[in-house]
Amino acid sequence: MSDFVTVADMMAALSALPADARLVVTHSGYYAYDDYGDCFVPRLVADDDNDGTPLFAIGHSHQSY
Repeated sequence: MSDFVTVADMMAALSALPADARLVVTHSGYYAYDDYGDCFVPRLVADDDNDGTPLFAIGHSHQSY
């Protein structure tokens, strides 16, 4: 899976933002109900490659096709 970044990458990227910046999860596609998806603190979702490395989600978007 290539749709993730490491914690170190994310910390480096977030540290460059103003402290009062807000984060949103965007989505695109046919019949998306809102402009933004849900954003939340990281939650464990899986061990993506069954290699012992946990995968955390920070947002969610819903689309219907």
